Amino acid sequence: YLQRLLFVHGRWNYLRACKFTLFTFWRNMVQVLIMFSYTFFSGFSGTVLFEDWLRLTFNGFGTIPVLAVGAFDQDIPASEACEHPKLYVVGREGQELNVMKTLQTFIAAVFHA
Repeated sequence: YLQRLLFVHGRWNYLRACKFTLFTFWRNMVQVLIMFSYTFFSGFSGTVLFEDWLRLTFNGFGTIPVLAVGAFDQDIPASEACEHPKLYVVGREGQELNVMKTLQTFIAAVFHA
């Protein structure tokens, strides 16, 4: 019982949490960098690019896709995860959420903004 809980659901939960965290960083950085760059184009006039209600709905609607991924994403079948416990090393070593992955997400956000 505990082996399945750890090797299957623990692995899936770790990967889902990493995707959610990196997507949230990316989404908020894109939004902030767009507004930041707009200040240069508007001559630091203080005009807003997006109204407050639009920014709030962007965060709300932007959460829907990553919640779907978080609810249904399974990179490998449960039987394979139980048969190969070495696959759990991804979570122990922090391979999916580390400084390099975070920097890659920030660089992607700069280009997307």
